[in-house]
Amino acid sequence: MSPHITNRHRLVLSALALSLNLAWSNSALAETLSFTQCVNTALRQNFDLNISRSQIDQAEAGLNQAQANRMPKLTVSLNAMGSNDALNAFGMKLSQRTATFNDFGLTQYTGVGNVAPDALNYPGFTTNFNTRIEAQLPVYTGGMISSGIHQAQAYIKAARNGDEAARQRVIFQVLQAYQGVHTARAYLQVAKQGEAAATSQVKMMESLVKGGVIVKSDLLSAKVHLQDVR
Repeated sequence: MSPHITNRHRLVLSALALSLNLAWSNSALAETLSFTQCVNTALRQNFDLNISRSQIDQAEAGLNQAQANRMPKLTVSLNAMGSNDALNAFGMKLSQRTATFNDFGLTQYTGVGNVAPDALNYPGFTTNFNTRIEAQLPVYTGGMISSGIHQAQAYIKAARNGDEAARQRVIFQVLQAYQGVHTARAYLQVAKQGEAAATSQVKMMESLVKGGVIVKSDLLSAKVHLQDVR
């Protein structure tokens, strides 16, 4: 096995090998999997590939964000305030261009200068609403936007290369497992042929012992050989 194979890879490959063995050992219950089917199953269920795809999505989102910095920004705000403080109330009326002579207490004026105007000193609760629309267009940012876009593009390239490398590793590992199953089947056939030959030899030895041609020790040796083959 490759030294880069992780435990998770071994679990996936073991599951594939087991499914192949079950398919070959009992064709009535399972269907033999082709190499393409094994590869597709491994690629679809591999955790590392799921992570690499998420990294690609993350890198592409970063590129979209970096490119959005070149677009103009529009800000809309609404500020509201209210007060019955004399200074604040009079200031809000001035900003609204709604101040009148009555705000100075003209109706209370009797010609005497020391009369305190109630309308000026004790105004009612006054409210003010201020709306604002602001548009910002980046003209010069010292190359920060361009460098951010280049960096995001580099992240996408690295993520895609990592994903492709991970895919190739999985395909190679599936190929090893697939070939291992075929090799195991060939070994099994050879072992069965060896067992059949050893069994036939034991039967022949038994006949020869009965006929007095050979001694029992030869028969015992043949039986030991049969057990070794099994």
